[in-house]
Amino acid sequence: MSIKTFIPSGFPGEREIIIPADLLDSIINNPVTEQLYVTHIGYYPNAKCHYRERPIGAEQYIFIYCENGIGWVEYNGERMTLAKDQFIILPPYEKHAYGSGDKKSWSIYWLHFKGTNAPFFNSIMGRSIEIKDADNSRIQDRLILFAEIYRNIEHDIYDLENLQYTSFCLMHFLASLKYIKSFLTKWPYPLAYLNTLQGESSTRFVLIIHK
Repeated sequence: MSIKTFIPSGFPGEREIIIPADLLDSIINNPVTEQLYVTHIGYYPNAKCHYRERPIGAEQYIFIYCENGIGWVEYNGERMTLAKDQFIILPPYEKHAYGSGDKKSWSIYWLHFKGTNAPFFNSIMGRSIEIKDADNSRIQDRLILFAEIYRNIEHDIYDLENLQYTSFCLMHFLASLKYIKSFLTKWPYPLAYLNTLQGESSTRFVLIIHK
């Protein structure tokens, strides 16, 4: 009988970035980036036999979003399933573990973050939350935001404006998770909404000049 080896990383096609320690001092002491910033970010596709355990937690908040497949998270004495379109945020310095099985993999987007504004998201921490897949759920828009954060850090990790920009992107990304209903699409396309506003403005203008 073969013995399965469970690993924390090293999956085919994975991508990850870790912010260098010498850069964190600059981030912490900047009035923009200190509010919310990424320390680690990555994507593990089709990760089977994934396992990560932290007996005393991590120094950062940890976000995990399951794009496909199924895994699990142990936190606060509870074992939770994390399946497609579900996410969890784990608070710092608290025991946890997470992973996938040897028969079923998961594909996850993940990041570690810190900042003076991080506790603002406490209301969505420590529990599995589902983003229901619907025409207006804008799941892809969230992934674009995630990719924007990753791309800019990857492009020039030591550029201050780049890091400030990613801090604002991270705030938007986390806000889309805290305020799921507000992030839902209200119109089929953003341009359609703008055109509607322009049409309403024109109508009001016509009504005014004909009075």
